[in-house]
Amino acid sequence: MKKVKVVFYPNTQKTNQLTKITPIYMRIAKPDLGKVETKLNAYLSEDEMRYWNPITQRSEFPGTKVNRVLEDLQYEFESLPYRFKEEYPDFSPQEIKNKVLKVENYNTNQFGRVLDYVDSYYHSVVLPNQHIVLGTKKNYQKAIRHFRNYMKYSKNEKCIMKGLNTVIALGFYDYLCQEIPSIGKRSILKVSAASVVEKIKHIFERAVDTELIRSNPFKKIKLDKRSPKRDELNLKEIKLIEQLDLKGNRKIDVYRDIFLFLIYTGLPYGDFYNLTKNDIQEENGAWILTIKRSKTGIELKQALIEPAIRLIKKYEDSYETIIYNRLFPKRHLNSVNEHLKFIQEKAKIHKKLSTHIGRHTCSQMLRETGNINIDVINSMLGWSNGRLGASMNYRRTSINMLKDAKTKYETFLNQ
Repeated sequence: MKKVKVVFYPNTQKTNQLTKITPIYMRIAKPDLGKVETKLNAYLSEDEMRYWNPITQRSEFPGTKVNRVLEDLQYEFESLPYRFKEEYPDFSPQEIKNKVLKVENYNTNQFGRVLDYVDSYYHSVVLPNQHIVLGTKKNYQKAIRHFRNYMKYSKNEKCIMKGLNTVIALGFYDYLCQEIPSIGKRSILKVSAASVVEKIKHIFERAVDTELIRSNPFKKIKLDKRSPKRDELNLKEIKLIEQLDLKGNRKIDVYRDIFLFLIYTGLPYGDFYNLTKNDIQEENGAWILTIKRSKTGIELKQALIEPAIRLIKKYEDSYETIIYNRLFPKRHLNSVNEHLKFIQEKAKIHKKLSTHIGRHTCSQMLRETGNINIDVINSMLGWSNGRLGASMNYRRTSINMLKDAKTKYETFLNQ
């Protein structure tokens, strides 16, 4: 019997530059029959990568879950000769890979329906993946919902994998950008359409890897990923909101405070929504906010400016913050944006207020100070090092640097 060799290895060429997550690949080789490689549903974090042992082909990082996945696959590989004694010597590397990964039981062969494959991919690959954050999983759900509606609209619901082609792929992108009154469909922005197509394209990459289709038709779509320029507020407009008289509308006050806190900190609303009192520690006389971005897993760290601290203290005796250990009363994103319309009109501001404008305004203000190190700004906003050309690791940003940035930002806002 020809010797078969299986190797597990982290593919550092595929490391996500944003999250620093590295996928594990499996290589199966057999003399005279060549080799085959495939990406596994296993990923190493930056810390786990440091403990990867190429000899044992395992990570020695305490508590890592990757090793369990690799052990299961190793067991599947070693049990093949016993389950297929007669056929095993004739298996090609591709056939061995399919049997180890149970591709035959994937219910997604080339004659299976495209929509069944997409659903199966979500439930077997995306949903159980511990390295995919909840927001990204929801984005996959949204993309699949758009794709399913399109296949129904274009009468391709029964399309099989073998029939997936460029016409369907290009039609999907056009469908996203169109308004179709007959079915009550609204058009979406090009950048949003690009994000949806990107998810669907990624799904069918696995179909290419497992040879269900020869090529990915979604790769031929040229995507415009440039976001439209967003408004930001100037100092005068921030002052108008701060000084707005809301005595007759006390319930609106909390929405104004939430929005101002987003301006003072630059937090995305998803991360603000999950803030607890445990996320703030006092160090060297400063209130240090430290969290991991829910969307990217990147650390966000900053010294809070005095206006932000005053807002936190304003609600420290509120029953909503005491019961749930929160910094602010819990308000849904849609509710905040809805009440910001009232605040916008009341303050006579002609820009459309939204929670994201708060983050964008903070980013702009920090840059306009002109004397805050760009790596410190990245740390304060939880951006990747690639953003704005930064190259410094956030963890090297000292408390003194954050306190210095805090002082400069306060001075700028008090002009």
